[in-house]
Amino acid sequence: MIITRKWLGRISRDQHSRSGVARLSIVVLLALVVLVLACGSTDGEQTSTGTSTAPVEEATAISETLAPTAEVPAPTAEAPTPIPESSEFFTVSYYGDGCSVSGPTSVPSGVHYFLLSNESENWLPPLYVSMLVDDHEFQELIDLQPGPGIYYSKPAWVEYATQDWSTISDRELGAHEREAHYLLDHPENEYAIYVGSNAELWFCSALDVTVAAAPTTVGGTAANLDDPKPLTNGDFETGDLSGWTADVVDSSWGNWFIYEDGDTAPSSDDRGESYNVFELPDPPQGTFAAASDSAGAGRYILYQDFTVDSPVVLHLTVYYRSRGNINAPQHLDLLGRNDQFRVDVIDTSAAIDSLAEEDIFGTLFQNGESDPSYLGPTDVSLDLSPFVGQTVRLRIVQIDNSAAFMSGFDNVRLEPVS
Repeated sequence: MIITRKWLGRISRDQHSRSGVARLSIVVLLALVVLVLACGSTDGEQTSTGTSTAPVEEATAISETLAPTAEVPAPTAEAPTPIPESSEFFTVSYYGDGCSVSGPTSVPSGVHYFLLSNESENWLPPLYVSMLVDDHEFQELIDLQPGPGIYYSKPAWVEYATQDWSTISDRELGAHEREAHYLLDHPENEYAIYVGSNAELWFCSALDVTVAAAPTTVGGTAANLDDPKPLTNGDFETGDLSGWTADVVDSSWGNWFIYEDGDTAPSSDDRGESYNVFELPDPPQGTFAAASDSAGAGRYILYQDFTVDSPVVLHLTVYYRSRGNINAPQHLDLLGRNDQFRVDVIDTSAAIDSLAEEDIFGTLFQNGESDPSYLGPTDVSLDLSPFVGQTVRLRIVQIDNSAAFMSGFDNVRLEPVS
């Protein structure tokens, strides 16, 4: 019995000792597991949501993917870069399981603006525009993909479009939008628009780039800089309207004229026997100025095309006198009451009487419905710096069909931007 108790006590002590060792072993094992996990979290690549994306061996094997997330700069709080006036605008919509593009399928070479919009509940991946060299095509990218949304190594014939981070933005605009400007400057190659990271890859659209259509910034006619058109006879000191072109509606009862004395009607058979007393200020500078006058209703346009070859401001002096109220509808037809005077710079390819927003580069003067019936000589101006390299059209319009209306202008000139 005593032997039995001693044996049982020994067994109990041995069991107690082994259980202590077991507990110690478990603690050591847990510590090793924690250590391994900690090391793994620093070595493994993660997405922006914090989930592991691929084993280290696989990430090492795929040296460069189509979506180079490491090249995307961190979002900044700086103000958005102004969109170049010549830029085409693209909206790229991301749905979580695909994407689409709203915009032209062909653009002239140059910098263009892309806005990526998140239409999903997922994290918004970066936007990319890449050039496909050596005559490769967009469909080949899709054919190489193992499955929808699966990323893969970038073929050697895919080259990223240029981004200049100092002047061209690429930043996130909150959780749902990202903007970028891309320089697309190789017309001989097709481009691909896509979104993705090293976790997913979605091809949106192909894009063709054409040769840039001359040095133009806002549209209009590009100038032949070897044979520019200067602004001529802006002070009318030639004593005539040389350098200017008149466009007068056939039914009009008057025209544009050169005059010297504000109290003496221009001498011209085209004016007709006006029952209106001619009354305008004397020419604001020099001896002569241009004026419209008539014996009845009409529309009178005088214009000149000229080349903007450096940053300049266009100036001229305008004035008018109406015998009735100003009526200024947004058209230049002789329909209803229309009595107004306006000065615009327009596209040379636009209709001469166009008031379409896309045809007017800037308005120096325009009557409003509540304007007074008389305006003395007033300097008006427009900065033409955005139009350097273009030929533009200065258009002066006077129209009246309900009351006598006389208008004048003078001292048309270009002054360097200060």
